[in-house]
Amino acid sequence: MIDIYICEDNEKQRNYLKSQIDNFIAFEQLDMQITTATDDPAIILSAAQHSSNCGLYFLDIDLNTPETNGFLLAQNIRKIEPRCFIVFVTSHIELSYYTYQYKVEALDFIVKDNIDTMKNKIHECILNAYEKHTHSSQHNISIFTATMPDGKQISVPHSEIIAFETSNTTHKIIFHGKNRLLEFPEQLNTLEKELNEHFFRCHRSTIVNLMNIKEIDYKDSVIIMCDDSRYPLSIRKKGELRKKLKNHLLL
Repeated sequence: MIDIYICEDNEKQRNYLKSQIDNFIAFEQLDMQITTATDDPAIILSAAQHSSNCGLYFLDIDLNTPETNGFLLAQNIRKIEPRCFIVFVTSHIELSYYTYQYKVEALDFIVKDNIDTMKNKIHECILNAYEKHTHSSQHNISIFTATMPDGKQISVPHSEIIAFETSNTTHKIIFHGKNRLLEFPEQLNTLEKELNEHFFRCHRSTIVNLMNIKEIDYKDSVIIMCDDSRYPLSIRKKGELRKKLKNHLLL
């Protein structure tokens, strides 16, 4: 998931950016969302601090505030999220020189000179960030990808997964994550074969992530996860789980 932030002091420009981004990620079925669109840099920084997702920031350079500008805001964002993507939106392309002065790496610059050009650049930046993020994630951490009923693909790091359980809807599974809840078409037997050694089928209806187990109550046959959610533990699975956890600590 990529969270998108917009900081633009011109309301008309801000709404244009928002509508273009919303329409494009919906059309391309990308695992992205606009979380914040504002003219207040402090709101952007606060939102960034409370997010665990990768961020894509569209920042106006001239924010018409005496305290900061887009470059200074980008510096502070980098302190919070060093690996984020930053796009500067400006009426003055010559200001791009200052990225070196402020030591801020920019994904791109979008110039407010032509609506069609702006639209194309917005789309290019979104795809560029999405591809870079996906490529980086796949090469550095394990990723689980689910295909939703509308065809949209959702990618989640294994570390963010709490558990999978069968849904009341036939042939569907409920995904429980640290920050999201999803339902997608799949069968637990098939999913179990696709997951790696960090996942354990603790019950006929449940697969848990061993990395996120907080406590196991063997007496009451309950597994308690890091978010305090509780899942059933089959009696015949207790011995297998003990062995699995012992081996898991050595991985």
